Amino acid sequence: MEKASLRTWLVLFLTVCRLYSAQKIVYHIPEEQPSNTYIGNVANDTNLLLVISETDSNTMRFSFLSGGDDSTKYFHIDDRTSTIFTKTRLDREQLCQFVTICMLSLEVAAQSSIGSFFRILKVNIYLEDINDHSPTFSKVVLSLPISEDVLVGTQFPIEGAKDLDNSKYFSIQAYELRPKDVPFSVQFVKNLDGSSLVRLKVVEPLDREKKELYYMDLIARDGDSPPLIGRLFINVSVIDVNDNAPEFSHSLYNVTVSEDVKCGSLILTVLATDADVNNNGLVNYRLSPYQADEIFELFEIDAGYGQIRVIGKLIFTPGKVYQIIIEAYDLSDMHLTAQALVHVFVEDSGNNPPEIHINLLTNTDVAIVSEIAKPGAVVAHVSVVDYDTGKDGEVVCTMQSDDFQMDPLRSNKEYIVVVRRQLDHEKQNFTNVTVYCQDGGDPPLDSSSWFVVKILDENDNIPQFTKPLYEISIFENNEIGKLVLTVHAEDEDDLTNTEVTYRLSSDIREYFYIQQTGTIHAQQKLDREQTSSLSFIVYALDGGSPQMTGSAIVKIQILDQNDEIPVFERPSYEFSISENNLSGTIVGSVSATDGDDGINAAVYFMIHPAYDQKVPFIVFSDGTIKTKAKLDREVISSYDFSIVVKDEGSPSLNSSVHIKIIVKDENDNPPKINFPSWKNNTVKFPLSTPPWSVITHIRASDDDEFGNENSRLKYMIVNDTQLFWIHSDSGTIQLTDLITEQQYDNRTFELQIIVSDHGYPEALYTTAMLDVLLYTENVTSVARIPDEAIESYVIAIAVGTATVVLSICIAAIICVIRKHGSKIKQQHHDLDSEQMKDMFDGSITVFSLPSEDSLLDEKKRKKINHSSEDEVFSDEELVQQNATKPKSPVYISMEKMTEESFSEISGDSGRGGSNENIHQYSSTSHSCPRDKSEVNSPILPQIIPFSFRKALNMPAYFTEEVKTSKNKVLLQTDSGIRGDCPSNGNDPDERISSEVFV
Repeated sequence: MEKASLRTWLVLFLTVCRLYSAQKIVYHIPEEQPSNTYIGNVANDTNLLLVISETDSNTMRFSFLSGGDDSTKYFHIDDRTSTIFTKTRLDREQLCQFVTICMLSLEVAAQSSIGSFFRILKVNIYLEDINDHSPTFSKVVLSLPISEDVLVGTQFPIEGAKDLDNSKYFSIQAYELRPKDVPFSVQFVKNLDGSSLVRLKVVEPLDREKKELYYMDLIARDGDSPPLIGRLFINVSVIDVNDNAPEFSHSLYNVTVSEDVKCGSLILTVLATDADVNNNGLVNYRLSPYQADEIFELFEIDAGYGQIRVIGKLIFTPGKVYQIIIEAYDLSDMHLTAQALVHVFVEDSGNNPPEIHINLLTNTDVAIVSEIAKPGAVVAHVSVVDYDTGKDGEVVCTMQSDDFQMDPLRSNKEYIVVVRRQLDHEKQNFTNVTVYCQDGGDPPLDSSSWFVVKILDENDNIPQFTKPLYEISIFENNEIGKLVLTVHAEDEDDLTNTEVTYRLSSDIREYFYIQQTGTIHAQQKLDREQTSSLSFIVYALDGGSPQMTGSAIVKIQILDQNDEIPVFERPSYEFSISENNLSGTIVGSVSATDGDDGINAAVYFMIHPAYDQKVPFIVFSDGTIKTKAKLDREVISSYDFSIVVKDEGSPSLNSSVHIKIIVKDENDNPPKINFPSWKNNTVKFPLSTPPWSVITHIRASDDDEFGNENSRLKYMIVNDTQLFWIHSDSGTIQLTDLITEQQYDNRTFELQIIVSDHGYPEALYTTAMLDVLLYTENVTSVARIPDEAIESYVIAIAVGTATVVLSICIAAIICVIRKHGSKIKQQHHDLDSEQMKDMFDGSITVFSLPSEDSLLDEKKRKKINHSSEDEVFSDEELVQQNATKPKSPVYISMEKMTEESFSEISGDSGRGGSNENIHQYSSTSHSCPRDKSEVNSPILPQIIPFSFRKALNMPAYFTEEVKTSKNKVLLQTDSGIRGDCPSNGNDPDERISSEVFV
C-alpha cells in the first residue's frame, strides 16, 4: 500500500516537472501557409491539463499576451482548446528581412475562468523558408566590353542575382556560365545583404582579330532540388577592363549615439581606397539597396566623402542595434564595389512615460467574465513597458474599480486583473476599468489605459452569422475540394455556449460540404450549363443546453468557362442564288449556338482560311453570306466551301460546316445559230422536190443550263412566203408545195430565221438569213454523164413509156433498151480522160453541217456519248479524192439519209440526235454498193436537205425518173462530203456519211 502511494506521488511529481520544463514550446512551420493553418495545441503539448484540477480543467481559457514586439497579430488561439492557428499568410521575406533565422515569440495565458489558476506559457514559432523565389538579375542582358590585351586571370564584376529566399539552402548557391567552351569562367562571393558579387574571369588570352564578340548565359542557381534559376544574357565585346575594386579601411564599424541626437548630425565617416587610377581609382559611397527600409528612413551617406548622418528620430530599445550596409564603388564605366557593415548603438538619454498593454484574455475588444465567476477569477492581464533606466524605469500601477482589483505578478511591471466580489449580470453587464501607471522619474511621468469588462449570462443567445446573406461567384469546372467561401457565426454567450458547429441543408450536400471552421468546399465539379446558380441554407449550432441554432442564406453564382464548342444549327447548308446578281447580294445565312454564357457564348463567323480568296463570297461575322462578284453559271455552276464559327472565349473554340451554293441559271445567253452562218448560209434543192420534203435543218445552241426553259429553243421564219414551213422545236424546214417553173420565176428565196429560247422573264433570240436556191435538172448534157448514169436514165424512160403506152409489147421494149444500152456503153468507152475531167472539174462545193468537233463539244455539254467513226473530209480533200479515184457513180444510202434526217428532227432543237436513234437507224442501213445492180435498187424515202457553195453542173439528159429520184442528192456537212463506203474498201474508219452522186 505504501509502495503504491509512493508510486502515485512519483508520477505526479514527474508530471509537474514535465509541465514546468515544457512551458517553453517550439513550433516550426513553413512560410506562405494559408490563413487558419494549424500550428499546435498548447495544452496538449505542455501536458497542462494533467496537473490541474478537474474544475480548472473544465473552465480553462487561453489567450495571447501582447508586449512590445507584438507577434500576436499574425496568429489567433482558440480560447477553449488552446489550438493556435495563423491569421494570415506569413511571408518570411517580409517578416524577417536579411535574417537567417526567423522566429516569432508568443506568450499564452492559461487561466481558470472561475478559479485562481493562472500560467503564462512561452511559444516560439520558427518560420521556415520555402523556395518561393527564383534568383533574379536586375537586368536581362549585359553588354560587357573587355580589352583584347587583358591578362589571363582578370576578373570583371557583374551585378549578381538577388534571391529573396535568405535561408541557408534556398538562397543563391552557385553560378554557371554557358556555353563552357568560352575563354571565361565565373566566380562569386555572397554579400551580407544576400546579394552576391559575381566576377567574370578571363581564363584564356583574348584576340579580337579572331573573335570580337562572345554570347554567354550566366545561370544563378539556388540550393533546391531541382534548383530554381535566374538567367542573365552576357554579350562580351573585346576591348578594355577595370580590374581593381575599392577596399574599406575596416569591414565593420561600430558607433554609439544618443537617442536625442539631432537630425543631420554626422555620426561616422568611412574610408575606402582603390588602387586604380583616374576614374577607375575614384571612389563614391552609397547605402546598399538590399537592406531594411528603416535604414533609409533614419540614415544617409554622402556619396563623395563617406559621411554617415542621422536623418530620422532614433528610439532607444534595449538590445536593438541598427545595422547599416554601405557600399564603395569606383567611377569607371563598369565600376567595382565593396561593402562594409556599420553597427549603430542607441543610448537612452531621457525619461519616457510608461506604456501600458492590457490583454483582455479574449478574442474580442472587451474582457469577458461569467456572472458566476468567484472572487479572484482573472479577467485581464496588464503589462507595463518603460525602456528608461534607473528611477526613470521604475513603475507603480493602480486600478480604479469596485468590482475588480489588480494583483502584481512576478514584478511591478506585470499584473493580473481579478474579480473582487460576486458579479451580477442582471444588474450590470458592462463595466469600465481604468489602469494608472507612474514611473519614479523627476518629475514622474504617468499614463493610463482603460478597458471594458463584459459580464456574461447563461445560454440565451442564438448564434449569429456575420452576414445574413452570403453571395459569391465560382467558375465552373472547379477542382473537387476547392474552397468556395468561409462563413462565420458567433454566439454572445460564453464557454460551451459559444462553441459553434456548422451544417448545410440536406438538399445541397451533393454539391458542397462544410468543415467546422466554417469553410465550404466543393463536393463535385460544377457545370454552369446544367445549373447556373445554387441557393441553400447554412446552419450554426451552439454548444449550450438547450441548443440554439442560427442560419444564413448562401447564394452561389456559377460563372461560365469556355468549355462548349459552337455548334451549327444544321450539319450542312445548301443555298441557291441566281447568276448575274450584283456584288453584295445576300445568299443566305448560317447560325450556331454555344452552350456557354456571356462572351464565351458570343460567336462570329468567317470563311475557312483554306477557301479565302478562292470563292466569290464573303462571310460576315453575323453569319450572313454575300457575293463579292457577279456569278456566271456557265463558268461555275456550284461552289463548295466551309464556314468557321468561333466563340470569343479565351482560348477560342471553333467548328466548321460545309456550304454548297448552287448558281441558278438566268436567261443571259441568247441562242447561237451555227447554221446558217456567214460562212455557210445557202441551201439548194431541185425544182421538182415533192411537197413536205425536208429542205434543211437550222442548227442552233444555247449556253444556258441544259434541260430548262432557258436553253429550250424555238424556231421561226419571219418572212414566210407560205412555201416553207419550219418545225418550231427541231428547226427542220420543209417545202409545203410543189414548185413549178411557171409559178416561180425567182429561183432564190431569202428566209429570215429567228431562233429564240423560252427563258424567263424575257426570251432571248438570234436572227440569221438563209438563202434557198432552186435548180432545174438538165437532160441535154449526155456527154458529161457517166455510162452508168445514162443506163439508169434509159431504164427510167422505159418504165415511164411502159406506163403511158400499154399496148407496146414487152419484148420490143426490152430490145430497144438493150440496143440503147449497148450504144451508151460504146459512147462511154469512147470518152477520153479530158472529157471526164471536163465533166468534173473539182468545183463541187457543199454547205457544211456543224463540224464533228463542234458537235462533239455540244454533245459533251449535254452529256451525250457520241461515237464518231466517220472520217471527215474537207472540200479540198474531196476534190483531190475525186480527181484521183475512178469516176464511178456513188449513190446516197436512203437509210443513211433517213438516219441523218432523224437525228436532226428527233431531239434537241438542232443539237444532234441521241445515240439510241443513231444506232437504231444505222442497224438498218444498206452496205455500200459494189455494182450497178446494187446501186439501182434503192428504196425511195423522203428527200434529205442539201446545199451548195458553188453551182453544180447537173447532167442535162437526166430522165424524169432521175430528176425525181430521192436517193441521188447531196448531204451537207461542215467539212465536206462523207459517205458510207470506205475509200479503199478496207478502212472502216474512212466512211462518208451519205452516198453522193459525183
